[in-house]
Amino acid sequence: EKFVRTSGAVGIPSIAEKNFCLIFDSRIRDSLQDIAIVIVARAIGWDSYYQIELSTNGKGSIRVNNTRQIGEWENGVSWIDGKAHPVKISFQDKRFEIFDGQDNRSIFNLDLTGSGLLANSGDIRIGLKPFYPNQKAIVEFDNVFVYDRCP
Repeated sequence: EKFVRTSGAVGIPSIAEKNFCLIFDSRIRDSLQDIAIVIVARAIGWDSYYQIELSTNGKGSIRVNNTRQIGEWENGVSWIDGKAHPVKISFQDKRFEIFDGQDNRSIFNLDLTGSGLLANSGDIRIGLKPFYPNQKAIVEFDNVFVYDRCP
């Protein structure tokens, strides 16, 4: 009867970075409702992290500690077709950028300035976030690469 949005993410082993470029292919299947691919970056436990949400409908957001939204977009990658789509996410000091890897189109960029923003190194995690009770979905990640800068 009660539902709180939650997310699950697993770490990329032996990766704890401040500045990086994460490149991956992903696809969502077996979901009749909207869900989000979740990328967690600069994570120190579950107390300090950025959470990037990429919804199946092309919308997305970036939050600090999953509580304070600091940016959003509406022109992102749409996973409604069930096909794999490449994505690039770049964190460089105070600069965050996300690209549709298919055509290297910039989806969103943001200068991470102000109090309470994270400048530390930390884990990189990948996962998903359901939006509705009893929701089922499969998110597949393939060709996951982490570079110091985007090629």
